[in-house]
Amino acid sequence: MIPFLKLIRYKNLLMVLLTMVLTKYALINYILIESYLSNLDFIILAFSVLFITAGGYIINDIYDVEVDKINKPSKVIIGNTVSSKNAWTSYILLTVLGLCLGIFISYHKYLYNHLFYFIGTALSLFLYSKYLKKIALIGNLVIAFLCAFVIYLIFTFDLRIDIDEYLKKINFRGINQIQFFNLFKFYFLFMSFMITLIRELIKDIEDIKGDYNSNYKTLPIILGKKRVRNLIIVLASILSILIMIYSSLFYDLDFKMISILTFIIGACLLIFIYKLWSAKTKKQFHFLSNLMKLIMLLGILSMGLFKFI
Repeated sequence: MIPFLKLIRYKNLLMVLLTMVLTKYALINYILIESYLSNLDFIILAFSVLFITAGGYIINDIYDVEVDKINKPSKVIIGNTVSSKNAWTSYILLTVLGLCLGIFISYHKYLYNHLFYFIGTALSLFLYSKYLKKIALIGNLVIAFLCAFVIYLIFTFDLRIDIDEYLKKINFRGINQIQFFNLFKFYFLFMSFMITLIRELIKDIEDIKGDYNSNYKTLPIILGKKRVRNLIIVLASILSILIMIYSSLFYDLDFKMISILTFIIGACLLIFIYKLWSAKTKKQFHFLSNLMKLIMLLGILSMGLFKFI
């Protein structure tokens, strides 16, 4: 059981679930009078996303066995504690189950076009694992998009109603209600996308040896570690500036707790940039990858503070 939980990255799945829960029950419920998804609807949607995501982790490891033997030999699961056959069976079962739940909730809520979100996600994860992760930047952008898409998915399912009629009458301090809503949506979507993109580029630097031996054409292999490091610094600087701007905005809107946590996230990004500037070893880049995961967690938790406003 433990090897299987590691195979599906249960810690990452818990972060996905936390993201979905806080998006709906903290952020959206704070802004709207009522939402379109019932609690049961949300559970079905959440399990659909979790099953498809878990399947994505498995198929990624299936195609990464040889690379992982070089990059992280002690963490190779498939072929050691989980057979290749069982891994393929688990991938197919989880993905099909996730698709069935996604198609069901789309039809149940009369959102027929939404079923393509689930089909597209499952297909993207397969194509990423087999082809796209070998291509410079394309694979990174796909994963960053899919991570941000988890938040967008809750919004697009929960906001079938006319948002203008169902916005709560909160003190927006002179800001138009729709603008207020879009400010938050853009912030969390953009932050999720950028943090994931930065972390994926860091992991490419960390895994450059195994990727090179497997003929992958990742960005660090094409441009070199130094140039990619400089690119990450630029991306992290842009994100930190945006986060500091939002921290000030949250403070002006009297959301002081959120403003403080947002400021802490920005400060962590500055630490990340400082450490990245001198990073050279695999161990140092692994630390930076974990630091970005911590920053992502803080960003997710900041949604929860809307429950206490």
